[in-house]
Amino acid sequence: MLQNVKAPTLVIHGDVDHMVHPSGGVATARAISGAKHQILRGLRHQIDTVQSHRIADSILAHIHLNANK
Repeated sequence: MLQNVKAPTLVIHGDVDHMVHPSGGVATARAISGAKHQILRGLRHQIDTVQSHRIADSILAHIHLNANK
């Protein structure tokens, strides 16, 4: 079903996620045509206060980049 996604997509995955191996993020991004994939060092499965600003910055940059698409 991911191959049917048409929206500009950013897949963010942590490199120390113990619930979903980082290869899952790679596979998700590959399944969505044109998706961007970003690995955040030190990010686990949950969003913590230390990483939240990095995630927000990535999402905002993606929104600005794709606002007119």
